[in-house]
This record gives sequence, C-alpha cells and structure tokens, in this order.
Amino acid sequence: MMSKSNFVIPCFCSPGQDPSLVVPTSKEQSDTTAQKTSPTTPSLDHSSSSGDGKVMTSKITLPDRPECTVTEDTEYGNITSVTISCLTSSVYPARCSFYDINDEGSPVRIIESPGYTHKETGGTPVYYKSQCSVSVPVADLAEGTHRFQAYIYPDVTGGESLVDALAPSETVNLSMPEASYSCFPEAIEGRFPGNLIHCNCSLTSDGYPRGVAKWFKGDEMVTNVSDGVLVVTKNDYLNQVYTCDAVSDLGRKVGSLLTVKFAGHRVPSEDEKLVTAALASAGASIAIAVAALLIKLRLSAIRG
Repeated sequence: MMSKSNFVIPCFCSPGQDPSLVVPTSKEQSDTTAQKTSPTTPSLDHSSSSGDGKVMTSKITLPDRPECTVTEDTEYGNITSVTISCLTSSVYPARCSFYDINDEGSPVRIIESPGYTHKETGGTPVYYKSQCSVSVPVADLAEGTHRFQAYIYPDVTGGESLVDALAPSETVNLSMPEASYSCFPEAIEGRFPGNLIHCNCSLTSDGYPRGVAKWFKGDEMVTNVSDGVLVVTKNDYLNQVYTCDAVSDLGRKVGSLLTVKFAGHRVPSEDEKLVTAALASAGASIAIAVAALLIKLRLSAIRG
C-alpha cells in the first residue's frame, strides 16, 4: 500500500525581479539582453559555436515560475523514499537538477537520474508543459532534517546558471530508532542469580523510518533468538558480550551493552590465568616425559 503526502515549493527564475526577465550570472551571459516574448514567458538570446567555427544565436525560453513538490513515499505507514518533482508550462527541451540540504549543511547534488515528461500545450510559438522528478531512497539519506533545492532550466550549456531555486520551508525529518534491554531475573550488584537469564531487546524509540531491535555480538547479528529474547546460561556466558542495537534503513545505532556475570562464579584474575596456563604446560611436559620413558622401557623389554 503506497501513499504520498505533498508539499508545494514555489521556484522562481530570478527572485526579487520581474518574472518575465532573467539576469544572467556570468560575465559572458551578462552581455545577453533579457527580452519579453509574452507577459508570462521570459526568454533570452543564447550564443553557441557550431562545428565549423560559426557562432549560432538562438532564442531560448526560460521556465515560467515552475512549481515543485516534495513527496514522502510510504509503504505500510513507513517512509521508503522521497520524491521531488517540478512542473513548468513554457520550456522545452528542459533539464532538471536536484540538491539535498541536511541540517543546514551545504547542498549536495542528488545523483539519481531525473525522469522527464513533456506535453505540448499548443499556441504560437508552440510551448510545452514539462515535468521532471527524482526519487531518493531513504537508505541514501542520513539522519537529520532535509530540505531540497530544485532547478528546472533550458537544455543548453550553462542552463542551470540561468535560473535560481528557492529552498522550501517544508522539511523531511529522519531519525534513527533507539533500543534497550531488560533481563529476568534482574542483576543484583552487577551479577545475575541462578544459572540462566532471559534478556529482551526492544525499541525505546521507533525512529523515522521505523526500525527494529536486534542483538549483536561485535559486528555479527545474533540469530538464535526468539522475539528479541536472548537466553544465556551459566555454562556458556564466559567471554560473551552483547549489545542491544536499533536497525533501520538509515543504518545501525549501537545501544545498551550487556556483559553477563553470574553470582557465585568468580572470573579468575590475570595472575591466576597465568598460573593455570603454566600448570597446564608443565602437566603436558610431564605427560610427554612419562610417555617417552614407557616407550623406552617397552623397547628394552623387547630386546631383552
């Protein structure tokens, strides 16, 4: 089940000026005089070089106050992507470019390729209603408040510099989920009573898009759990450290750390571990010596 919620974004060819005029931004373009071809359709002369070195001059039509929309695409109530669309009634061929601004940072160009549709509106000269749009998966965005910029412009070299886009006031807010765990029985002074515990990992904040709670051991997801419940016994808990993390299309957010210690079970100190290792090594050496002696006695008995 897909649903959409729309926001209208006014985009102006040149904010603060007569909408039928466009003032080029570069020095080369500043020598071009903006002209009116109709009260609502601004245009200007555009010069380009042909293959034989001749300079070609043609009249290009600038967008007539394009209207843009930002759409949150959802599936089963959870956002999956964001779509930005622009529509203008007076430019063809047209090109579009889109930018993402996250938490007041610098605009970052959206790399997904826009889609285009053009519909002839008739009249003399012939104009077209042009629409372009781009969809960005949530997985390609990051946590934070997102605004978008959209440019729709004539398909000529440097066309984007001929127009401006107004950043919308509407925003798309994405947040990471958060998770935490609880154990039964509860730990007393840092240690769990008994021989077995059940620890449940669950969300404390759903996030947007909505996430899920998962147990991890290091970077590996723990799969032998049921409904988020991790079961640890006194016999298998040694060196077992887990985290209860939240995971969504935005990524993974590490949550609470679980280090299991059972009451009545003392973890040996480093010195004790060294002594144990030394005794084990000495025992192995003695075993080898005894085996060698037995083999020697056996051979002597055979020769005798």
